[in-house]
Order: sequence, then structure tokens, then C-alpha cells
Amino acid sequence: MKEERTLPLFGEITEPANTREEKETLPLGLAVAIAERLANIPGFCGRAGALKGLTGLLCKLCRGFDLAGRHWTPEEQAIWLGDEASEQWNEWASEAELKRMFEAKFRPNYRSGNTAQDLGKKPPVICRLCNDLGTVKQSNECHVWCICQQGEALRQEIPGWLESLNRHEQAQLRNRCRLLPPASPARRRAGVRAERAVGAIGRSISARAGDQNSGAGIADNRAHHARSGGRRV
Repeated sequence: MKEERTLPLFGEITEPANTREEKETLPLGLAVAIAERLANIPGFCGRAGALKGLTGLLCKLCRGFDLAGRHWTPEEQAIWLGDEASEQWNEWASEAELKRMFEAKFRPNYRSGNTAQDLGKKPPVICRLCNDLGTVKQSNECHVWCICQQGEALRQEIPGWLESLNRHEQAQLRNRCRLLPPASPARRRAGVRAERAVGAIGRSISARAGDQNSGAGIADNRAHHARSGGRRV
């Protein structure tokens, strides 16, 4: 007779799907025995709780696995791991190395989330004005669209990106002003310059919103690009 399953209540801990691998567990007695055997390897940490932590790791790893047409029970996995570590290690490495040894045998294609991945050769920078970022930061701390393909693509894909970027820059300058105590004339002058930059960005946000839509902002940026000879300034 097929067992009926009901939906769990909110916050109730549910069991995983009924698969043979997930249902199998390593007997605690065997896990303790294997952990004590591994603890006899020279250099094993003798601090309180180390043996308990190793036992928990064995129970977590050894859950049964189908490999090359053969099913390994949790008991067989734990015994294999204990034998392999005892034979290969003249000195205790670490629980992390023990886990890697286990995964090399039973999870050869497994890659953890923080495993380094080769992304290939870095593509060359096409636009030297914006370094392919799509926006250019001017001397008044205001960002404008670049005239390159990346700038045009970003402008079409995320129209509000420029305004968000300038507002973020404005907020950063305001926070910088708050962190500067008026203790010296130099710091007071720096605070005044920062406040002026904040005001300039605020005016540029509203002014360039219309200019960018009408094409005037892009024309100004194109002229700036021509004067700089394609170099970032």
C-alpha cells in the first residue's frame, strides 16, 4: 500500500526525498571506532571535542554511494576511509584533507562553492576612456555615458544606471563630509570641496537627465573623447 504524504506545517523539519543514499546512515558505534583509529595517527589534535568532531564528520560523509556499478554502504565507506588514511598518512593532516580524500574517491567530479575556477584569458580592453565600464567619471565627480559600444549597450539595457551611480557617488561624498571633523583648516577646506562636489553632482543628475535623453550629453562626451585622443583622463 502506497504511503500517503501530507504537506509539512510551517517551520516543521522535513525529511529529504526517499532515496537509498539519503536514507542510509553510519552506525554511531562504528563511527566512533573509526575515529579512534584515526586519532592514533601521530600528530592528531588531542584537544577536547576533536574526537567528537571527527566522529560527526564521518557520519556526515559516509551516507552510501553507487560507484562504478557497485553500491558502497556507509560502513564500507568508513572502513575504506580509515584504512586509506592510516596507510597513506605518517602524520595527521587535517579533517579537511580527510574530506578531500573521501571526495576524491566517492565524488570525483564534486567541486565546492569556493573552488577556484579558470575563467580563461582576460579579454583586452577595447575602450581606454572608460576601461569598458560604460561610464566615465569626470573631474566634478559626476559620471556620464561613454560613447563606446559598451556605454551604448549599458545605456540601452539599464537606462537608470547612470542616475543610480551618481546618487551613490553623492551619498559617499556626504558620508565623507560627516567623517571629517572640523579640527583643522585643511580638513575644513576638504569638507567644503566635498560639499561643493556633492552639489555639483546633484545639479548634474537633474541637468544630464534631459541632456542624455536628447543626445546633448553624448555629444559633449564625444567632444571630450576627441580632445583626450581616446585616452582616459
